[in-house]
Amino acid sequence: MAIIVEVLSPSTAKFDNGTKFEYYRTLDSFKECILIHQDRHRVTVWTKQADGSWLPKEYDGGSETAVLHHLQGCPLALERLYRGI
Repeated sequence: MAIIVEVLSPSTAKFDNGTKFEYYRTLDSFKECILIHQDRHRVTVWTKQADGSWLPKEYDGGSETAVLHHLQGCPLALERLYRGI
């Protein structure tokens, strides 16, 4: 199982969320992608479904807690992630 975490900068976000993500999805072991925006408190978790489709879930704001399904539902509190930034 592969989980990829990308920190998106304004200059690379389009590529990371587009062409690069399309490449990652060709990898059989790839199951989840966590995209962390560096310029605002926002995390997108893309999770591969049993039928091979991908489901995005947006977490936006400091009080949100992202769920990382392929890490046994591990919570990722945005407030903690962005603390000091």
